[in-house]
Amino acid sequence: MKILISNTSDSPLYQQIKDQIKDAILKEELVEGDALPSIRAFANDLKVSVLTIRRVYEELEQEGFITSQVGIGTFVSAGNLELLRDSKRRLVEQKMLDMIQTAKSLKITKEELNAMMDSLRGGLTMKDILRVKNLNKSYKNFSLTDVSFSLSEGCITGFIGINGAGKTTTLRTILDLAKKDSGNIQFFGLDMDKNEQQIKNRIGVVLDDGCFYEEIIRLT
Repeated sequence: MKILISNTSDSPLYQQIKDQIKDAILKEELVEGDALPSIRAFANDLKVSVLTIRRVYEELEQEGFITSQVGIGTFVSAGNLELLRDSKRRLVEQKMLDMIQTAKSLKITKEELNAMMDSLRGGLTMKDILRVKNLNKSYKNFSLTDVSFSLSEGCITGFIGINGAGKTTTLRTILDLAKKDSGNIQFFGLDMDKNEQQIKNRIGVVLDDGCFYEEIIRLT
């Protein structure tokens, strides 16, 4: 267990130590039965008063997070773990409510907010920036049938196939340059059908044929 304290924090030293011990129990870095340092040893390690550590231990014991056995030591007790989890959940719920209210005031859509949450969680798990599911597109002599794949952030993907296999049709349909017959396309967690403008503001595409005018006349 690593405890970091700051003399410049608005929170008292004993509260900083107490909160970090509770967090360690919640994260199961400390589990039931683990021994805590003696009051004097803990105070020496943190360079704080013995009275500070004594207060931390007394309050943690009152709240049911540790137990002290005279002549033996102080040990973690997980009796109030669910209560601690519940208090943390309430804190997260309140912060989420604040976030939702702010998003509403800025007219951020539910889809955009979900995409932001996915982005923030990206450090924990690799997320898909593109998802294609059951994509269908038919022409007179050609059809794409139930094309499904995903592209994760940070990855490079190549389409390999003979001429006429449907590579260009797939890309044009994904970009909504050709209207799909059915299926679902999502960029950044946003549905292409509902959020085309927001999506296209965030992506760049270079096609094999340049679609630029050879001459441009300035209008005044």
